[in-house]
Amino acid sequence: MKYIVLKAQSTFELENVVNEHIKHGWIPTGGVTVQQQHPYFYYQAMIKQPTD
Repeated sequence: MKYIVLKAQSTFELENVVNEHIKHGWIPTGGVTVQQQHPYFYYQAMIKQPTD
C-alpha cells in the first residue's frame, strides 16, 4: 500500500488536488486536518493499493 499526504492553502484547492488523485486510483483516508495558525493549510491523507 502507498500512502501520501496532500497539502493545500484553501479548501477549494484541496478539493481539486484530492479529486485529481482520486482519478488516478488514490483513496482518501481519515478526515481533513487544518493547521490552526496563519498561514492556514489543509491536509488530506490518501492511500493506494499496488497494481501488480
